[in-house]
Amino acid sequence: MAPDSRYAAVGTTVTVDPDTGEEIVHLRRRFVPPAERLATAGWEPVADGDRVDLLAARTVGDPTAFWQLCDANGVFDPAELTRPGQVVRVALPEGFPGSLDA
Repeated sequence: MAPDSRYAAVGTTVTVDPDTGEEIVHLRRRFVPPAERLATAGWEPVADGDRVDLLAARTVGDPTAFWQLCDANGVFDPAELTRPGQVVRVALPEGFPGSLDA
């Protein structure tokens, strides 16, 4: 898994299928950090035609890091961040210096 993945630190666990005895490896649950614990890095206005991947590319330099914008704004549905005229909070990911959990 990529080190910058939102799941990089969650680890895995093994479940055994009771019917087959097969071991199934899966990711553990990721708990979303409370947005107020993340350090604000800036604000980004949403323009007509913006998508969350475009916002992420513009603000954090990686279109697949849209989840950082979701975490920073306390939303689970990325579509909630694409209303034209809205201003989206950009924050440092959990664990970065400046965050309240660091």
